[in-house]
Amino acid sequence: SIYGNTGMSPQPVTTSDNAWLINDALFDRYYLSGIAPEFTIGAGGYDLASIPGNADPDPSNPSHVSDCIEDILKRFYSVAPYDVSPDSSTAQANPALEPYVPIGKTATEIVTEITPIDAATSDGYKKLGAYSLVKGAFNVNSTSVKAWEALLRTNKNMALANTSGTDQTGTGTPFPGVKTPVNDSGADTSWDGFSRLTDTEITSLATEIVNQVKARGPFMSISDFVNRQVSSNTNLNASGAIQSALDTLGATTSLKTAAGGLVPQDPADTGWQGVPILMGDADLTERRTTEGIAADIRQAEVLRALAPRLSARTDTFRIRGYGEVMDSNGNIIAKAMCEAVVQRLPEYVDVDTDPDDNEPWDEYDPDAAAADTLNAINQTYGRRFEIRSFRWLDDSEV
Repeated sequence: SIYGNTGMSPQPVTTSDNAWLINDALFDRYYLSGIAPEFTIGAGGYDLASIPGNADPDPSNPSHVSDCIEDILKRFYSVAPYDVSPDSSTAQANPALEPYVPIGKTATEIVTEITPIDAATSDGYKKLGAYSLVKGAFNVNSTSVKAWEALLRTNKNMALANTSGTDQTGTGTPFPGVKTPVNDSGADTSWDGFSRLTDTEITSLATEIVNQVKARGPFMSISDFVNRQVSSNTNLNASGAIQSALDTLGATTSLKTAAGGLVPQDPADTGWQGVPILMGDADLTERRTTEGIAADIRQAEVLRALAPRLSARTDTFRIRGYGEVMDSNGNIIAKAMCEAVVQRLPEYVDVDTDPDDNEPWDEYDPDAAAADTLNAINQTYGRRFEIRSFRWLDDSEV
């Protein structure tokens, strides 16, 4: 609830937290692969680009849509596309993804399966997550400052092209507010440039993020990590973990500081005729009127760089086992220790029995006929695990 002016006097008004709801929907209910065909902007709006070597390059032909998507999928799965140059790096896909071809299927079969025949009957969007993996997923429940530092520095010293097409080669880790900024990250670009964090600032930010993880976790989902906590705890219900970490640091960059701006009165204390503008104890006295300018770094800027690799769970596990043998007197006469690294995969344990109803995107339906839902094995054991490595350990390694 917030206070709003209804008639002649302010009254409580209940409204929706749109940002919270959007984050909840996008981060936990959508899989955005980035695998999409190229578009060109013409007089009539957006048109699909032509495919080199395609016998039907006319964008006005309905089949061209399917051809374009098929071409992109072939590139991603390294199947010879129309221009006979299979290269997954040329696919318009999220660079954090890599193709996954399960046992029993081929890349060509996958492309055929998820290429849409027409938009009305296409279900490839539901299947793509089963045929791709995240390269180096990062668990947001990590409490390692070093790990967060490494993730935050992913784009260190990266050159960015501005709207004039000039490559910017500044030092530090960039966090631009838009894909193509107007100006470089140098001096006097507070209002139309962007900021780069130094290694010291990255360390400070990583430390504060870990503090927030310890205060809020464990996170059950990515939106749980991104969103403010819905609770009466005023330290946690104002903003998400990353934004709260940034707020704790204050002015994180010299560019934001140089931009000036006024420090507002805290609206939680003072409002019209003594009525607070915001409910609760939200403290805004540390924020300046320059908040949100191009050089500012907000949670959105950080997430833009990190989100493709974030996960709220781990799919690769290190498992250790121990066994021993004792004689009749209870003395240990032999022992052994081993270690296995296992990876959870998209498909279910039993992929052979009734394969049409036990695909990775199928779910258990208690109202369906027994033959038309997940079999008992998959209902019990779920996804398949694969042993990636195995070794014996000695005492010094434990």
